[in-house]
Amino acid sequence: MKLKIFLTAIIFLFAAQAEAAETFGVTDIISRVAVTNLKEENVQTFPNARHEMLAELEELLVIPGKVEMIDLGSEFQIAAMNEQIIMQQLGTNPITQTNYAACNYIMFMYLTNCNEVVTDKVIKKSNAVKVDLSARIIDKRTGKCVFVATGSGVGKAEDYRALGIFKFKTFECPEEQFYDAIKAAVHELALKIRERM
Repeated sequence: MKLKIFLTAIIFLFAAQAEAAETFGVTDIISRVAVTNLKEENVQTFPNARHEMLAELEELLVIPGKVEMIDLGSEFQIAAMNEQIIMQQLGTNPITQTNYAACNYIMFMYLTNCNEVVTDKVIKKSNAVKVDLSARIIDKRTGKCVFVATGSGVGKAEDYRALGIFKFKTFECPEEQFYDAIKAAVHELALKIRERM
């Protein structure tokens, strides 16, 4: 009887070890709207938002031993600019970064819209910025998109240090205000992803 219990415990232990965590690789947010900085350079990704973005995702999605996040960051930036490239390379010419190899899923996030929010219609004062993000999760093993969602966030007027300015088609805003809106949008997306987990 004791031997049977011991063997059952061993089998259970091996089964638990074999069940590896699902790992999500997170890329930089890619802009699908026209954005320039103070130097009039086109802005395609927002690496300065990465820390806050990952913190939100880790807080809401990571379950130690079950769900893990890997920051693919700038090393993945060129490939991430076009997810079709990734899907075409799966199984034929895989990207060799160690972090990428450890991922089961790749999470792409796109800035799809950014607008001023009019808070006082009488004087048409705009002191907030609203962003919309779209997220896609690709199963690296099959190359198929397994999740799509959108999230919105608002960056309200504050005493920003204005270390930088982002210029959009019809307005501009301090980078910090934009990043506050991004953080709120990522939070909303993470909640939607968690509902599906």
